[in-house]
This record gives sequence, C-alpha cells and structure tokens, in this order.
Amino acid sequence: MTEPVRKFLFRLLMLGLILTCLGYAFFNFVLPESYFSLFPVLPVFLFIVTVAVHLYLIRASKGDARKFVIKYLGAMGLKILIYLAFIMIFLAVDTANTISFILSFLVMYAAFTVFEVMSILNTLKNKS
Repeated sequence: MTEPVRKFLFRLLMLGLILTCLGYAFFNFVLPESYFSLFPVLPVFLFIVTVAVHLYLIRASKGDARKFVIKYLGAMGLKILIYLAFIMIFLAVDTANTISFILSFLVMYAAFTVFEVMSILNTLKNKS
C-alpha cells in the first residue's frame, strides 16, 4: 500500500470517527428521541464504499486520461445506485426513523463525498 493511500485511509477513518462522535453527541444531547439503532452502520457503510471507489479511481488514473473521465462518471453512478439501494433497504426495514436516517445519511454523504473529491483532485494534481 502506497503512502498516499495510507494517508487517505487514515484521514477518511478520522472523518468517519469525528462524524460518528458528532452524531452521537447530537442524538444524545439535542434530539435523543430521534436516535436510531442502526446509526453506527452509516459511517461504516460510507467508509467501505468510499474506500472501494477511491482505490478504483486511483487505479483508473494510471491509464489513459480520456478514459479516466468515463471511469470516474461510471464509478460515481454506481456509487449513487449502491447508496440508493442502501437507503431503500433501510427505509423498508425501519419506517419509524425515516427523517433522522435521511438527514444523518445526507450529512455524512456530503462530508465523505467532499473529502473523496478533494483527495482525488489532489492525487491527480500530484500525478501531473
């Protein structure tokens, strides 16, 4: 495993831990009635998907630059489909916590996506 990948994994793990702690604090002190038991699954799931996509994009960036754009868009499309399937499964299983789940997912999704895009742009910038 290369040093940039190790740094990415460490920083992503820290982001996930910070978001998890903030989520727990929010649900314990601000809206304790909105906590849902599957909350810890969110950062773990987003972490796994983000790592898989990032590693794929790192490999894809080593090839033809024109093909990278297609691979990037394909990876983002697949990631969205995976996230939609996850949301649908959760909502089918737990209908009582829909709002808190959706809001938690959106906040974490935005944070993980911004982090991933910044990391990919940094990797591509350092490559050229």
